[in-house]
Amino acid sequence: MSHEDWPAIVARAEGEGLRPIAADYGVSQETIRAVLRRAGRADLLADVGRRRSLEAAAPLPPPAPAKIPKERHAEIVILCQRHTQAEVAAIFGVSQATVWRIVRRATGAKRPDAGVTSGT
Repeated sequence: MSHEDWPAIVARAEGEGLRPIAADYGVSQETIRAVLRRAGRADLLADVGRRRSLEAAAPLPPPAPAKIPKERHAEIVILCQRHTQAEVAAIFGVSQATVWRIVRRATGAKRPDAGVTSGT
């Protein structure tokens, strides 16, 4: 790898991970890190700076829509008064943990073991 390759490596590192760059040049990631440091672009190696530059290059996809809309949360709370959370989860096609989170948010309930300390 010659000094003429450095600008291209720096440009790619602004929007790409180090692994694919290293693979294309047939070198290790550490070699790419060394090139970036010597080129005065160690900021691309810092987690915060790197995360920001990668996010700018390729924004994260939007979050997945909720499987159960908020309008139906009250219905779930009512059903959980007559059925187990596992049964309600089976009806809606979600996990019991999802039902638990909905009930917890709706009722403000905390985990039964929250704040309990073991006596020794």
